[in-house]
Amino acid sequence: AWFANSAFLPGSVSKFFGSLALSPSTGYTGGGLSGTDAIAIDGSGNAWIANGPPYSLSKLSSAGAALSPPTTGYKGGGLIYPSSVAIDSSGNVWAANGGNDSASKFSGAGVALSPSTGYTGGGLNDPGSIAIDGAGNAWFTNLQSVSELSSAGIAISPSLGYFSTSFGYTGGVFSQPYSIAVDGSGDAWVANDGNDTVSELIGVATPVITPICAGLPAIPTANGTSHLGTRP
Repeated sequence: AWFANSAFLPGSVSKFFGSLALSPSTGYTGGGLSGTDAIAIDGSGNAWIANGPPYSLSKLSSAGAALSPPTTGYKGGGLIYPSSVAIDSSGNVWAANGGNDSASKFSGAGVALSPSTGYTGGGLNDPGSIAIDGAGNAWFTNLQSVSELSSAGIAISPSLGYFSTSFGYTGGVFSQPYSIAVDGSGDAWVANDGNDTVSELIGVATPVITPICAGLPAIPTANGTSHLGTRP
């Protein structure tokens, strides 16, 4: 299990095997880690971390060695206050930018694929969480809606985002949706922080293949791809 430590402390991440700490007492550092906010693991077991100021992505090997530039991390692509990070089946890294209502995309080598403004449109509004579906499309939670971008960063959802009046199981509409996940039936699940509900959007996404929680192949791949959304 990997953990991104408090954004209010010097940037570090920790790694555990059960209750056994694999990282040192200070956590893993370097690679531009600063104000760590979110973490995701790619298909080769590398950890990708979204940083606060100066707004970058860091990459650590499965052993905690820094792979990204030592002081800056990977920058560009519209990164401003990245609050969430996710890996697609090609090993590309997506980040949700709360600072400019956009999404950023980087290759597994840390090259920015999105423009300097990030990918925009589709109702992106202070996006906070990302999920990747079986087609490689990226789903985001906004202040009061859900947005969808294609794997190429093209807005699929309308300008106001999707489903701004969908109901949770307890009868509440979206209220500060906080996190999103896509299941093996293509349903998108949204956790609502504002009214303590869960919303299910039935069949809106492309189904993913279980297990999606890690998105890792049985044997780590050399290039970081995960075969997410493909059958064995």
